[in-house]
Order: sequence, then structure tokens, then C-alpha cells
Amino acid sequence: MKNNIIWKLLRKHVSTSQLVGFSLANLVGLGIVILAVQFYQDVRPVFNDEESFIRKDYLIITRNVTAVGAMMGNGSEFANGDIADLEAQPWCRQVGRFVNSEFAISATVGLGDSGRAMRSQFFFESIPDEFIDVEADQ
Repeated sequence: MKNNIIWKLLRKHVSTSQLVGFSLANLVGLGIVILAVQFYQDVRPVFNDEESFIRKDYLIITRNVTAVGAMMGNGSEFANGDIADLEAQPWCRQVGRFVNSEFAISATVGLGDSGRAMRSQFFFESIPDEFIDVEADQ
């Protein structure tokens, strides 16, 4: 009986298009809330150290590479003295170096036979095996 009275009131003051609009807006809002909860669940382990890919026991130090420095021949590598200074620090347990590949890698994407293409050069680097915390068979 009570449902019948509420439905009569709704039908009297709310049109069908308004009811459909309200329903769609509620569905969209519910979808946004569900996506936000799912995103939170996916990102939470990263910041709580549960199988995080951001490890707190590694520190990667790089040098800035500028266009002017690259044209002047200034490399981005650390000198042996810089590495020795790092190894002498009390907070440093072990130092490893990235090893650059010795071969040229490039990728090209063309637009048909027009002769227009976009090209980019890539590089690969490797690190010593003792810094990799995943077994090779995994």
C-alpha cells in the first residue's frame, strides 16, 4: 500500500524523462565510485610496501643530460672518483653501474608511400645481476 502511494506521488510530480535522467546519472555516479575504489585497491600496495615496485633500499643516481653538454662532448657517466666517493658513504652498502648497449637501436613509423616518417633512437642499459630481485625462471 505504501509503495503505491509513493509511486503515485512520483508519477504526479516527476516526468518519465526526469526519472530516466536521474537513473542514468545515478548509474554514472556509481560507476565513478566503483572505479575510484578499484583504483585505490590497485595503487595501495605500491605505497604500503606490499610487493611494491618502488623499493626503499635502492637509490638510482643520474646526471642531467643537456643538449649543449651533449654537443660539447660532456658525457652523463660518473667518473671513477665519483663512484669511489659514493662507496665511501656510510649509508651506502653496494654500488652498481648501468651498462650501455654497444649497438644502435631505432624505430621508424611511416605514413604509407608519402615518404613522411617519424624516427626515434633508443638505447638499452643493463644492471648487474645481484641488483635484480626476481629469479630468471620467474
